[in-house]
Amino acid sequence: MRVVSLVREGSYRFNGITAATMNHDEAWHFIQLGKYIERACNICVMLDAYFDIGKHPDDLDWVGLLSSCAAFEPIARPAPPNSGRNESRIFCF
Repeated sequence: MRVVSLVREGSYRFNGITAATMNHDEAWHFIQLGKYIERACNICVMLDAYFDIGKHPDDLDWVGLLSSCAAFEPIARPAPPNSGRNESRIFCF
């Protein structure tokens, strides 16, 4: 678990340093593009590994998947009265 924490902290530092010190030109946009492509690729790999083709996911499967990518709390949190539940789920993804 210590290695994961070190990698996560290093990633946060790199993101903070690049956002605060770099000009928001082509190089910064290239870093952002790489971050979002990697995120999309990791989500696809996680979904592919987590769900079998013939199996329909139940609530426990979704709880496990969302917890593994730190997205369960925003989904489980009650939605504000003026927004639909669907809007909050779309926002999380």
